[in-house]
Amino acid sequence: RRKMDMGAEQQLSKFLDTYFYPWMKQDYKYDISRILDKEWQLKGVDVIVKTKSRQIYVDEKAQLYYINENLPTFAFEINFMNKQGNLSQGWLFNNDLITEYYLLIWPYAKCKNLKLIKGKDFTELDCLMIQREKIQKFLINKGWPSQRLYEEAQKLRSYNQYGKTKIKNETEFYFYYSNPKYYKEQPVNVIIRKGTLIELADQRYK
Repeated sequence: RRKMDMGAEQQLSKFLDTYFYPWMKQDYKYDISRILDKEWQLKGVDVIVKTKSRQIYVDEKAQLYYINENLPTFAFEINFMNKQGNLSQGWLFNNDLITEYYLLIWPYAKCKNLKLIKGKDFTELDCLMIQREKIQKFLINKGWPSQRLYEEAQKLRSYNQYGKTKIKNETEFYFYYSNPKYYKEQPVNVIIRKGTLIELADQRYK
Protein backbone atom coordinates (compact mmCIF):
# COMPACT_ATOMS: atom_id res chain seq x y z
CA ARG A 1 0.00 0.00 0.00
CA ARG A 2 3.06 2.25 -0.07
CA LYS A 3 2.10 3.92 -3.36
CA MET A 4 -1.43 4.61 -2.11
CA ASP A 5 -0.11 5.95 1.21
CA MET A 6 2.35 8.27 -0.52
CA GLY A 7 -0.37 9.58 -2.82
CA ALA A 8 -2.64 10.35 0.14
CA GLU A 9 0.24 12.00 2.03
CA GLN A 10 0.93 14.24 -0.98
CA GLN A 11 -2.71 15.30 -1.09
CA LEU A 12 -2.65 16.07 2.63
CA SER A 13 0.50 18.14 2.14
CA LYS A 14 -1.36 20.17 -0.52
CA PHE A 15 -4.06 20.97 2.06
CA LEU A 16 -1.40 21.99 4.61
CA ASP A 17 0.45 24.09 2.03
CA THR A 18 -2.77 25.88 1.10
CA TYR A 19 -4.34 26.51 4.51
CA PHE A 20 -1.85 25.93 7.33
CA TYR A 21 1.69 26.96 6.47
CA PRO A 22 0.75 30.27 4.77
CA TRP A 23 -1.07 31.22 8.00
CA MET A 24 2.02 30.27 10.05
CA LYS A 25 4.21 32.38 7.77
CA GLN A 26 1.93 35.37 8.14
CA ASP A 27 1.24 35.03 11.86
CA TYR A 28 4.69 34.06 13.09
CA LYS A 29 6.78 35.61 10.28
CA TYR A 30 8.50 32.27 9.72
CA ASP A 31 10.00 31.15 6.44
CA ILE A 32 8.60 27.67 5.69
CA SER A 33 9.80 25.28 2.98
CA ARG A 34 8.39 21.90 1.97
CA ILE A 35 11.17 19.40 1.34
CA LEU A 36 10.88 17.34 -1.84
CA ASP A 37 14.45 16.02 -1.80
CA LYS A 38 14.35 12.24 -1.18
CA GLU A 39 17.51 12.19 0.95
CA TRP A 40 16.14 14.82 3.32
CA GLN A 41 12.81 13.00 3.53
CA LEU A 42 14.63 9.78 4.44
CA LYS A 43 16.24 11.73 7.28
CA GLY A 44 12.75 12.44 8.66
CA VAL A 45 12.18 15.96 7.30
CA ASP A 46 9.01 17.01 5.46
CA VAL A 47 9.16 20.73 6.23
CA ILE A 48 11.84 23.19 7.36
CA VAL A 49 10.65 26.12 9.50
CA LYS A 50 13.14 29.00 9.64
CA THR A 51 12.83 31.41 12.56
CA LYS A 52 15.05 34.45 13.17
CA SER A 53 17.52 32.39 15.17
CA ARG A 54 17.38 28.82 13.76
CA GLN A 55 15.80 26.30 11.43
CA ILE A 56 13.57 23.51 12.69
CA TYR A 57 13.10 20.12 11.02
CA VAL A 58 9.49 18.91 11.04
CA ASP A 59 8.14 15.45 10.17
CA GLU A 60 4.41 15.28 9.39
CA LYS A 61 2.65 12.22 10.81
CA ALA A 62 -1.03 11.71 9.95
CA GLN A 63 -3.63 9.09 10.89
CA LEU A 64 -4.73 8.61 7.30
CA TYR A 65 -6.19 5.14 7.98
CA TYR A 66 -8.52 6.68 10.57
CA ILE A 67 -10.00 9.69 8.78
CA ASN A 68 -12.97 11.21 10.68
CA GLU A 69 -12.47 8.80 13.60
CA ASN A 70 -10.69 11.17 16.01
CA LEU A 71 -8.77 8.37 17.72
CA PRO A 72 -7.90 9.12 21.38
CA THR A 73 -4.29 7.99 20.76
CA PHE A 74 -1.32 8.25 18.39
CA ALA A 75 1.11 5.48 17.39
CA PHE A 76 4.91 5.84 17.56
CA GLU A 77 7.02 3.25 15.79
CA ILE A 78 9.57 1.23 17.79
CA ASN A 79 10.63 -1.16 15.03
CA PHE A 80 9.39 -2.89 11.86
CA MET A 81 10.37 -5.43 9.19
CA ASN A 82 11.97 -3.86 6.10
CA LYS A 83 11.65 -4.99 2.45
CA GLN A 84 14.50 -7.45 2.89
CA GLY A 85 12.69 -9.07 5.83
CA ASN A 86 15.15 -7.70 8.38
CA LEU A 87 14.23 -5.91 11.59
CA SER A 88 14.67 -2.13 11.33
CA GLN A 89 14.60 0.63 13.89
CA GLY A 90 11.37 2.65 13.99
CA TRP A 91 11.32 6.43 13.65
CA LEU A 92 10.79 7.45 17.28
CA PHE A 93 14.27 6.62 18.62
CA ASN A 94 16.20 6.31 15.35
CA ASN A 95 19.33 8.46 15.77
CA ASP A 96 19.94 8.54 12.01
CA LEU A 97 16.89 10.80 11.65
CA ILE A 98 17.26 14.55 12.24
CA THR A 99 13.57 15.21 13.02
CA GLU A 100 13.14 17.82 15.80
CA TYR A 101 9.35 18.19 15.77
CA TYR A 102 6.42 16.06 14.73
CA LEU A 103 3.26 17.60 13.36
CA LEU A 104 0.78 14.95 14.54
CA ILE A 105 -2.42 15.09 12.49
CA TRP A 106 -5.92 13.73 13.13
CA PRO A 107 -7.63 14.33 9.74
CA TYR A 108 -11.24 14.84 8.69
CA ALA A 109 -12.36 14.61 5.06
CA LYS A 110 -15.29 14.14 2.71
CA CYS A 111 -13.54 11.14 1.12
CA LYS A 112 -11.96 8.31 3.14
CA ASN A 113 -10.68 6.29 0.18
CA LEU A 114 -6.91 6.85 0.13
CA LYS A 115 -6.71 5.87 -3.54
CA LEU A 116 -9.10 8.65 -4.50
CA ILE A 117 -8.60 11.36 -1.88
CA LYS A 118 -7.57 14.85 -3.04
CA GLY A 119 -6.30 17.86 -1.11
CA LYS A 120 -9.68 19.60 -1.53
CA ASP A 121 -11.44 16.66 0.19
CA PHE A 122 -9.92 17.43 3.59
CA THR A 123 -12.25 19.49 5.75
CA GLU A 124 -10.39 19.86 9.05
CA LEU A 125 -7.13 18.83 10.68
CA ASP A 126 -6.56 18.58 14.43
CA CYS A 127 -2.79 19.01 14.82
CA LEU A 128 -0.19 18.95 17.56
CA MET A 129 3.28 20.46 17.09
CA ILE A 130 5.37 18.42 19.48
CA GLN A 131 9.09 18.03 20.09
CA ARG A 132 10.41 14.58 19.35
CA GLU A 133 12.72 14.87 22.36
CA LYS A 134 9.78 15.58 24.70
CA ILE A 135 8.11 12.31 23.70
CA GLN A 136 11.37 10.43 24.18
CA LYS A 137 11.95 12.01 27.60
CA PHE A 138 8.35 11.29 28.64
CA LEU A 139 8.88 7.56 27.97
CA ILE A 140 12.35 7.56 29.58
CA ASN A 141 10.97 9.24 32.73
CA LYS A 142 8.30 6.54 32.85
CA GLY A 143 11.07 3.94 32.94
CA TRP A 144 10.99 3.08 29.23
CA PRO A 145 14.26 4.13 27.53
CA SER A 146 14.82 3.00 23.94
CA GLN A 147 16.64 -0.21 24.93
CA ARG A 148 13.77 -1.40 27.12
CA LEU A 149 11.26 -0.57 24.36
CA TYR A 150 13.25 -2.65 21.86
CA GLU A 151 13.47 -5.55 24.30
CA GLU A 152 9.70 -5.45 24.84
CA ALA A 153 9.12 -5.33 21.08
CA GLN A 154 11.36 -8.38 20.64
CA LYS A 155 9.42 -10.23 23.33
CA LEU A 156 6.11 -9.52 21.55
CA ARG A 157 7.60 -10.77 18.28
CA SER A 158 8.98 -13.93 19.91
CA TYR A 159 5.52 -14.89 21.22
CA ASN A 160 3.56 -13.61 18.17
CA GLN A 161 1.63 -11.48 20.64
CA TYR A 162 -0.37 -9.46 18.11
CA GLY A 163 -2.66 -6.59 19.00
CA LYS A 164 -2.75 -4.52 22.17
CA THR A 165 -0.51 -5.23 25.15
CA LYS A 166 -1.23 -3.26 28.30
CA ILE A 167 1.52 -2.23 30.73
CA LYS A 168 1.00 -2.92 34.41
CA ASN A 169 0.09 0.23 36.40
CA GLU A 170 0.31 2.38 33.28
CA THR A 171 -2.67 4.27 31.81
CA GLU A 172 -0.99 6.74 29.44
CA PHE A 173 0.46 4.34 26.85
CA TYR A 174 0.55 0.70 25.74
CA PHE A 175 2.07 -1.47 22.99
CA TYR A 176 0.55 -2.64 19.74
CA TYR A 177 2.03 -5.33 17.49
CA SER A 178 0.42 -5.36 14.03
CA ASN A 179 -0.47 -8.71 12.51
CA PRO A 180 1.48 -9.50 9.28
CA LYS A 181 -1.84 -10.53 7.68
CA TYR A 182 -2.69 -6.83 7.49
CA TYR A 183 0.69 -5.06 7.69
CA LYS A 184 3.67 -6.57 5.89
CA GLU A 185 6.03 -4.36 7.93
CA GLN A 186 4.66 -5.86 11.18
CA PRO A 187 5.41 -2.70 13.18
CA VAL A 188 5.54 -2.68 16.96
CA ASN A 189 4.30 0.71 18.15
CA VAL A 190 4.00 2.44 21.47
CA ILE A 191 0.52 3.99 21.56
CA ILE A 192 0.29 7.22 23.58
CA ARG A 193 -2.98 8.80 24.67
CA LYS A 194 -3.97 12.05 22.99
CA GLY A 195 -4.51 13.86 26.31
CA THR A 196 -0.89 13.16 27.28
CA LEU A 197 0.35 14.35 23.88
CA ILE A 198 -1.67 17.59 24.20
CA GLU A 199 0.10 18.26 27.51
CA LEU A 200 3.50 17.61 25.92
CA ALA A 201 2.83 19.64 22.76
CA ASP A 202 4.17 23.15 22.12
CA GLN A 203 1.02 24.08 20.23
CA ARG A 204 -2.31 22.70 19.08
CA TYR A 205 -3.89 23.84 15.80
CA LYS A 206 -7.20 23.27 14.04
